[in-house]
Amino acid sequence: MIGATWEATSRVFGDFAVRGLIRSGRGRVLLTDPAGLRLLGRDTA
Repeated sequence: MIGATWEATSRVFGDFAVRGLIRSGRGRVLLTDPAGLRLLGRDTA
């Protein structure tokens, strides 16, 4: 558990999908651009 609301999580996942970083469906998340996610994480740290 990370303490995030469903709405916030859904919004972030939607943004990641639009950017082409992930694909999700049927209870799964596919990281389509792991390097891009890493760079995004470094920018916000």
